[in-house]
Amino acid sequence: MVEPVHHLPAPQGRDGPELDDTYVKKAHPEWGAGPYTVGKWDTHSGDITFVRNPKRWGRKGKLDKRVYVNPESTAAINAFKNGQFDYVSAVDAESLKQIKGLQGTEIRSGGSPFE
Repeated sequence: MVEPVHHLPAPQGRDGPELDDTYVKKAHPEWGAGPYTVGKWDTHSGDITFVRNPKRWGRKGKLDKRVYVNPESTAAINAFKNGQFDYVSAVDAESLKQIKGLQGTEIRSGGSPFE
């Protein structure tokens, strides 16, 4: 399964220079606290691979690994259209137009906090 990267939330109560240094080329333990743990992380591209967590006490993950890549939005849309991605975020009207109507595609949308 290949999925585009979604930005991870900042730690609570941190701001300024401390926040700037928090995520710089460091994998955080909480990223692997569930059924998957960090297997490989490319700090340059932002691509990250999660593998099954051998210390998981609950249900095991259904997949052997999950791969998240961080492509530019046009590349992500093209990869989705070619079947390389399982899902993609339509970041604007043009990208939505490109994927709308593709066979086997389900469009899901959420509300906006600005509406």
